[in-house]
Amino acid sequence: MHDDFLPAEGPALPSERPAQDRSLASVPAPAAAHRRASARPRVSRRTLLAAAAGTALLGAPALVVALKAAGGQRARRLDPAPEPRWVYRGEPLVQAPAVFNEGTALVKTRPGTMVCLDLENGSRPKWVYRGISLSPTPVLLTYGAAVALGTGATLIGVDPVSGIEQFTLDFGEDFRFDQLLGSCDGYAVSVLGARLQRQSAEQGVATSTSTVFGVDLKARRALVIPIDPEDVGVDLRPVITSDYFVYADGLRNVSVRNARDGGGLLWRHPVGHDLRPGLAVLGRTVFALGSELIALDLGNGELRWRARAERGSFASLGVGGSTVYVTGTDPHGVHAFDAANGSRRWFCETPRLNVDTPIAVGAHAVYVPAFETRNGFYAIDAASGRLLWNFTDGRETGVNNWQLSCDGAGHLVAQHFDRVYGLPAA
Repeated sequence: MHDDFLPAEGPALPSERPAQDRSLASVPAPAAAHRRASARPRVSRRTLLAAAAGTALLGAPALVVALKAAGGQRARRLDPAPEPRWVYRGEPLVQAPAVFNEGTALVKTRPGTMVCLDLENGSRPKWVYRGISLSPTPVLLTYGAAVALGTGATLIGVDPVSGIEQFTLDFGEDFRFDQLLGSCDGYAVSVLGARLQRQSAEQGVATSTSTVFGVDLKARRALVIPIDPEDVGVDLRPVITSDYFVYADGLRNVSVRNARDGGGLLWRHPVGHDLRPGLAVLGRTVFALGSELIALDLGNGELRWRARAERGSFASLGVGGSTVYVTGTDPHGVHAFDAANGSRRWFCETPRLNVDTPIAVGAHAVYVPAFETRNGFYAIDAASGRLLWNFTDGRETGVNNWQLSCDGAGHLVAQHFDRVYGLPAA
């Protein structure tokens, strides 16, 4: 374990400094790339991180989809897809789901902007903040701010209501922050990045691209979490709770670390070469996918139950209520399992799906993206497993997958390349 702390450079946070100390002489001017939006009245900061997935469609007549059956193909007519309440057209979007905050959705664009859209009419942004990195992860809502990465080893906090910059923390030129991983305790965030070995005053060479930092926004310091590079792997997607850092490691184990006290390892559970990188946590249970769906005790890693695919394999998952939803590949579709005991509740057959993104779980439906982006995504009734409708804008955008988010309060936000669709959730 590394005991070194990295102090952040830059002014103290607004909440820590008396008003008389906040003079123009003591506060550096913001960088030219940072543009502040006009202030708006404050509202409650109660927030909800969106569930994510990927793909979308425009309201259309009822569609007929072909489903593979034992004797060939059979056709099924779907309900009409809902019409979007609004459409936002802007710059190309980062492949990261929207984050909900008190009647708004926060999205990121590739030029390096954070955009705030009103859920009732998001055709024009409420505010735009420029100067964030292109990290392929959503904005984090913590410490009273919408937090994103800047250049180098910089963390930026923006007021989610007004879009005004609240703080910028720079941890120096010897480090690089690449990806926000998650947050806990209302002030701590985890970041994937690198240590840089300075060969000269102008150049830095990364000695490791797999360093995990635990950043305390309140204390303005970063602790190096002792995770070896081979343990991190190539696709780190942890689930971070107030007590646990849960992830699929590079050695094909489900690993759980303490979210406090330096990130010490609590337990590992070996899965095998087919372990998928995305995990889910529901209550005190961890769900992981390999050759089967397994449920592990969050506290000690003991196996609670397992469920095998009758044919093919499981690929991606999502959780909500008391149910675990899993995509399958033969036949294509979505399985629903009881989270407590692993019993199968239903299976919904679908056309081929994009199984590299999580399932978006809403209050009454789950949403899964189609394999080809021009085919949008599908809505499935969460209680019965009935295939409801297919939404698409008909555009084939290659690797620009749909990103789906729902807030549990009737809002569904679907992002596709340079457009954001505000839809009523099923």
